[in-house]
Amino acid sequence: MGGRAFDHKNRAGALLGGVALSLFLPLSLARAACIPVGLGPLTINCTGTSNYAFLPFLPFIFNVQVNIGGPGNIPALITTTPPNPLFPNAVDLTVHTLGPFGNVASVDTVNGGTPSTIIGTNDGIRLEGLNGSALWIGQNSLGGNGLNANVTGQTGHGIEALTDTNGQILITTAPGTTVSGAAEGIRTSAADGATFITLNGNVTTSTPASSFDVHAISTGSGSITIGGSGNATSGGIKAESTGTGTGAIIIQGSGNTVDLQNSAGIFAVISNAASIAPILITRSGSVFGAVDGIRAISLGSGPISVVGTGPITTAAGDGIFVEAAGGLITIAPSSTVSGALNGIRAINVGAGDINVTTAGRVTGANGFGIATRANTGSTSVTIGANSIVSGNGTVAGQSGTFAMQLLSFSGNQISLVNHGTINGRVFVDGTGDPTIDNAATMNGGLSIVGDLLLNNSGLFNGNVSATGLSTINNSGTISLINGVPTDVMSVTNFNGLGGRFAIDVSPSTGTADRLAAQTLSGGTSIAVHIVGPPGLISTPIPVIKAGLLAPGTSITSDSVTGLIDYSIIQTGDTFSLISTVNTSKASATPAGITAVVTALNTGFFQAASAFLAEPPNPVANQINGGPWIRVADGQNDVSALTSAQNPTAVSTAPSKVRTNFNGFQTGLDLGVANIEGTGWNTHLGVTTGQVVLRTNDLLTTNISSDVQVPYLGLYAAVTGHNFFADILVREDLYRMNLINPGAFLQGNSLDGRAVAVDASAGYRIDLPSSWFVEPSGAFMYSKLKVDTLRVGLDETGTSSANLVFDPFTSVLGRLGVRAGTSFVVNSFQLALQPFVTASVWREFAGNTRSFFTTAETSVPLSISRVGTFGQAGVGISGQVLQSGFLGFVRGDYRFGDHLTGYALVAGLRYQF
Repeated sequence: MGGRAFDHKNRAGALLGGVALSLFLPLSLARAACIPVGLGPLTINCTGTSNYAFLPFLPFIFNVQVNIGGPGNIPALITTTPPNPLFPNAVDLTVHTLGPFGNVASVDTVNGGTPSTIIGTNDGIRLEGLNGSALWIGQNSLGGNGLNANVTGQTGHGIEALTDTNGQILITTAPGTTVSGAAEGIRTSAADGATFITLNGNVTTSTPASSFDVHAISTGSGSITIGGSGNATSGGIKAESTGTGTGAIIIQGSGNTVDLQNSAGIFAVISNAASIAPILITRSGSVFGAVDGIRAISLGSGPISVVGTGPITTAAGDGIFVEAAGGLITIAPSSTVSGALNGIRAINVGAGDINVTTAGRVTGANGFGIATRANTGSTSVTIGANSIVSGNGTVAGQSGTFAMQLLSFSGNQISLVNHGTINGRVFVDGTGDPTIDNAATMNGGLSIVGDLLLNNSGLFNGNVSATGLSTINNSGTISLINGVPTDVMSVTNFNGLGGRFAIDVSPSTGTADRLAAQTLSGGTSIAVHIVGPPGLISTPIPVIKAGLLAPGTSITSDSVTGLIDYSIIQTGDTFSLISTVNTSKASATPAGITAVVTALNTGFFQAASAFLAEPPNPVANQINGGPWIRVADGQNDVSALTSAQNPTAVSTAPSKVRTNFNGFQTGLDLGVANIEGTGWNTHLGVTTGQVVLRTNDLLTTNISSDVQVPYLGLYAAVTGHNFFADILVREDLYRMNLINPGAFLQGNSLDGRAVAVDASAGYRIDLPSSWFVEPSGAFMYSKLKVDTLRVGLDETGTSSANLVFDPFTSVLGRLGVRAGTSFVVNSFQLALQPFVTASVWREFAGNTRSFFTTAETSVPLSISRVGTFGQAGVGISGQVLQSGFLGFVRGDYRFGDHLTGYALVAGLRYQF
């Protein structure tokens, strides 16, 4: 019986073209579940568990279809391990066909759900076809997603497919499956037929040091296409063609690709110089390479394209390396490229062009972000808007680190268009003169062997050097700012298109970066960055020198927000930088303080006699007195001319400050009425209160101050026989909070202390019908001393200057007249006195002075005074008869060339 079983198995192996099956064995030996259906063309269904079942084969000339698994999502288990002692020569799931062309050897799964399992001692699945036979795996599997089986080759490949002449290879694996091999996960070899490998599941090799996850070979004109959403997890993907013709290599799909030890994550190579086939790599998943991330090499004349790729990283080599023998090179990754050596490297040894376009970050950790080398073709590099290119490359004979190296040895155009950011210098060498268009940011500068054309509309940080002619068209910013104020940019032609030239300037050493141009044209603005101690420039510093000035050339300086203005003066062919104090911003604080002093002395404080009263019909030496209080609210607008005596010139600017104020004043006095019966009266009192003021600069935006002035004073008065005279001595304490963005003041405090003396006198002339006229005069003197104020020269706060203030002195004189009448309203028991006033004021003190000081210079600042102005007022005073209550209300309006304003005052006194 045992011998008959052996014979049956051998006959089954022969009939099935290499698929050995168990047929009609006793129960002890019947372990196979692969059932043949018909005779050639042959269909074989493997539905259960098939162990030790596959024997050496004899190929036949017909189609062979192997179906694995069963209906109802029943997976199959096919294994040849461990060897069965009855069949020591057992082999793996192997299908052979002799052809001719049109015959197919195929393996599919008919189960859904849980994948079937195929385990081979050597290969998991091995298909061989001769004479143009096609080899298919997973093309007609249930669900249409590919072979639903986990396939393992324990000492060989997971799947191996070999065909010749024009036989095709089609392999599709299903999602959720894994193909693994001790050698390669999937290995194919075809000649003139196409190879299509679609990885919807994962594929891996257990020996990534010497094998690939997927290795597809074409020895003829057949194309290779590898795609799918599955991952190559350890050995990467390699596609190689050794034949001639147009058979392309295409590596696409969306799965991730990893090579841990062997080579590139994706490796495509055409090794036949007679080939005209293209290489196209568009795989959008992530790629990791033990050496390069993606490597594409063609010794033929076909183009190479690496476009639309996902994130790429490497352990040792380039992120993307492409070498062509003459075909067009196109590199356009869609994501980041990070190389341990270079980010992107492209070499064309033939006549083909090189085109590189980036979309994400490109980094060369120990080399260049982008390195190209063309022979006779042109080179075009475009950096995308969201792309950052960085590198640490070095170039012999050049200083600094380089982000890019663009080489061309036989002379076509090199162009670089930047819409993103390049961090590092760019080196260009070749007989083709380069054109650089920078529309975004370049950090590092340019080193050019040959002529240079730089069109800059973005930010160009760094210097340029060219061995030939150099032309710069600048509508953006070219910056030499690096903290060293001695750099020189030397160019042949510099054409300013309204752009900026940013330079380091050291006022303390009198040095600055410079532009030296043989021909200078157009308009350029100079932007200044201060290095070292800040200060004013005492001697003009040359910043541009031109051999030839084109008509209409204009060099100006940037407007600044700080306290120092910079401007350009021209002497022959040299443009030099000078600086002046920004008079408006530097004088804003002293102008505001001057306006506060004016508001207090002309609007709030009044002569002491305004608070006093006498008892009616006093007896000789009658003691009297009383407390009083008054409140005031008003506004002044003060115009002035400010000036700064700079080392190079005097600059002036108008000023207009509005001061709003309100406050109160209270006091208490004692007096002696009708001294010795003479009709003369004396008073002595004390007063205190506080005024709150706010200033706003009406000509310069966002400059203001908040001021509180508490005060304490003593006053005395003499009245009698229609005459009055008084004096008030007062000490004022100033507490100021300042806002001046130009001086980088944001609520900074400043304190001061003032002493004031007010004196006035007048005489009332009684007229018929209770009318009166009262001429009067007044003199006011005050002197305010203010602390030194530290002001910023930049937003960092590291650079500063001081405002040192001379005392703010005010010497005011007033002549005026008051006229009115008196009457009694008996129904209310009120005695009322309406009146009007008119007076002329004059400020006799000279301009206020302060000093803008730095470590090197001191610039006097001057603010003019209000001069002469008029005042008109109206008011009413009254007394409640038969009581000690008195009060008044008045309003005044001031007008003049340099001052306008108003004040409303109300007071109340109780006389005892």
